[in-house]
Amino acid sequence: MTQRRVVVNLGHCLIAAAWADGRLEQRELEALKDLLFGLPGLRPEDWEELERRADIPVGADERERLIESLQRSIGDEEDRQLVLEALDRLSGEDGALGRKEQAALEQIREGIDHHPSGMWEGLRAFFLDPLRRRARRDHSEEDPTRRARELQQAIVDEVDERLHASDTPPTFDEVELHRLCLAGALMAHIAELDRKVDEGERETMVAALRDGWRLDEATARAVTDVMIIRSAGVFDLHHTLREFFALTSESERASFLDVLFAVAAGDGIVSVEEMEEIRLIAMGLKLSNVHFIAAKTRVPRKLRAR
Repeated sequence: MTQRRVVVNLGHCLIAAAWADGRLEQRELEALKDLLFGLPGLRPEDWEELERRADIPVGADERERLIESLQRSIGDEEDRQLVLEALDRLSGEDGALGRKEQAALEQIREGIDHHPSGMWEGLRAFFLDPLRRRARRDHSEEDPTRRARELQQAIVDEVDERLHASDTPPTFDEVELHRLCLAGALMAHIAELDRKVDEGERETMVAALRDGWRLDEATARAVTDVMIIRSAGVFDLHHTLREFFALTSESERASFLDVLFAVAAGDGIVSVEEMEEIRLIAMGLKLSNVHFIAAKTRVPRKLRAR
């Protein structure tokens, strides 16, 4: 719980840094939430707290209180490293840290131990560039959910094409179609980790779609084929996890880990790489390590790489 509170306090300070100029454009606000979602070790209630708070401007007095709360919550070297690793993870999308970010990180290190004002200036300098990069990137694509919509449309188009001779095309409401395409994209991601999709992995995906979404056999196969063929070009793991999280309950997400392990085992063995990727997906879906271990141990030992 202590380390969770450190990460949540860091999230509140990053929100303060984003609001330092007193305003945020909508694309910057969305980029802020996207980056906060990637903070390690958040539980669903922690994320909901940060997401709600991100919409509210932070004044100078509140900012000072938040920095002090973060400093008080950093109790030892492990907590200190957690903060620095979380920041490094946020800035890591563009590769190695630049000179400016390195200097800001050093300022944060000093501020953790000695100077609250220095810690604030370091956080602000360190975080604003990743935030602006994310905002520019998402703005250049016009909409951060574009990839997910492309997957949805690919499913609809391909299924319609394959079943156009039938008078019984599948019908989903908008939310269920979205959930379906996100789930299919995650399954395809696991199946393609070794850069080839085994027939057993494909059949497991078909079964999961047929049973979990009550699709008929032809539709389940059409959706599976679309996901395997199309998802590689438009798949973004971070956005997919955030959207899947928003559209599912914790119990649904925990059950979905079993599906991912089943897909991984479809070629006869769950590799170490696949286990690690499913672990990262579990973390991204705000599931605990207990959820991950429980799903992993439900896979027969003979199907797990040692």
